Amino acid sequence: MKSKKRLLPLGFYDLTANEAKKNYEFTKITLESFIENDYQLIKTSLIEFEENYSDRNLHNNFKVVDNISGKNLIFRDDITVQISKYISSHEKELKMPLKLCYYGDVVCRNSDEIYRERQQTQVGCEIIGSDDINSCFEVIKNTLIALDKINIGDLNISISLPDFLEIFLTNLELENKDKLKDAIINKRISDIKILAKNYQELISEIVLKNDDFNNLNEKIRSILPALNIAKSLDDAKDLMIFLQSHFQKIKFNFDLFGDNKFSYHNKIAFDIFAGNFRYPIAKGGCYSIDCDDKKIGAVGSTIYINFLRKI
Repeated sequence: MKSKKRLLPLGFYDLTANEAKKNYEFTKITLESFIENDYQLIKTSLIEFEENYSDRNLHNNFKVVDNISGKNLIFRDDITVQISKYISSHEKELKMPLKLCYYGDVVCRNSDEIYRERQQTQVGCEIIGSDDINSCFEVIKNTLIALDKINIGDLNISISLPDFLEIFLTNLELENKDKLKDAIINKRISDIKILAKNYQELISEIVLKNDDFNNLNEKIRSILPALNIAKSLDDAKDLMIFLQSHFQKIKFNFDLFGDNKFSYHNKIAFDIFAGNFRYPIAKGGCYSIDCDDKKIGAVGSTIYINFLRKI
């Protein structure tokens, strides 16, 4: 029988023996690191009913029809979203705060990355039921410890304040705030200079100069002393002090406005990069889980094992 070359869909892959070994070892070491720090291991389903998700969450999911129920099914593209749904379904049975960790593959309909990988392996940790900003610091610390155990060095953390742009804009007496918001997110300095008027210098500096938080902190407070702005900046300053105290070798910067990629995060979000590798090897931040008539505070971090194999 004549052999035929086996092809896989774009973005899906087989791993060689060495690649599979590295994938297994990285997953095992990072997961064990989380468990050693008192995170309970859970494993969520690869497939969910589409009805469990809003349209906003379905832009990157593969979809099939279940021949048993007749309902639409989706393959998960992110495990953190699944954990949120797990918590909201079992909230009355769980004792908060709760520390969870997880691992597994996700599949994405699209990928903007140069490697175009739509099959990815995630390992992560979550603290559920705490609004204390220190929980965010703990998750970042445990993520960095896990990465250190697999000898991933030359790390840089880019920190964003997902709520800050909206808070900042509410304190400006300007027209066309929606246009200004879009210009800030896309870093269009020429448009910012036109739309921001008296605030153009401050906004341009926040967008372009993210490596000197102390300087930005002082300038923002002097021009806009509002309490809600001060609260966001206080969280960022506390995180800076925490990182300086515990991780002297790790570089970090504050992209205060961010780029709107943290769609469900609030308070603090972060990307962790390694060396000159283009994409974040881990990311996470604070978010809220809707449970009946209340919201539960949470914070999580996800490590992308498929990227670690390329470093």
